[in-house]
Amino acid sequence: MASRPQNTPQVKELFTPTLYFSDTIFAAGLYECFDPNHPTTPADNLRYKQQLCDYLRGQFGLFGSEEGREWGVAHADYFEGLMSHRTHFQRPSDMDLIIPLFELVYGDAIPIYAHQSDRPRPDKTLIDVVVNTWPFLSLLVQDAAVMVTNTKAVWRCWMLLVAALATDLTLAADDASPSVPRAVWLGQDGHDYCQTATSPKPNDIQDLHLRLEGLSAGEKIEGILIRRAGGGE
Repeated sequence: MASRPQNTPQVKELFTPTLYFSDTIFAAGLYECFDPNHPTTPADNLRYKQQLCDYLRGQFGLFGSEEGREWGVAHADYFEGLMSHRTHFQRPSDMDLIIPLFELVYGDAIPIYAHQSDRPRPDKTLIDVVVNTWPFLSLLVQDAAVMVTNTKAVWRCWMLLVAALATDLTLAADDASPSVPRAVWLGQDGHDYCQTATSPKPNDIQDLHLRLEGLSAGEKIEGILIRRAGGGE
């Protein structure tokens, strides 16, 4: 049906788009048909949907659809709506714990956007930052005044968040500086320079190779005592 002259080919002829959105391909689940004239299994339906996605990409160049499915990652260029329908933004009273597993697994493989009905608002900006997405920007004339106000507010939130993150990263870098003495185990690598006695000479037993960190330059090391788990030193 999509390839009939009055469908996709005519859209391409009339408007020559370079990006095409086809609704509900991913939003609708996989269906099964028991009609003996055209039986279809869910696996068949999945294959047909992938073929439709590939056909639309071949016609227009870039293609996306509503929601998103893992079987569609390799057959689309973006998912629209997943970052609204699968978060608390559209269900503020829902107290379920949401784990963005899909975004963690596929977020670097395909852009995942909010729903087109969303408008940029400061209270949604944090969600966008956490999952690394950006809301759709409406260009409707009747929304223009609200869009300008909200977009400015969103940008202010972004700048504040970036500043806060930069400060936290700076503090984390300072905290990571070696200020507390510690020993890092490097293994035994065949050397024999010392023994348990104070005299630095071999004893035919491989030495323990440790790297000391966080030492003060103005203090002298008198000795090192190593205790193992379970007792002994």
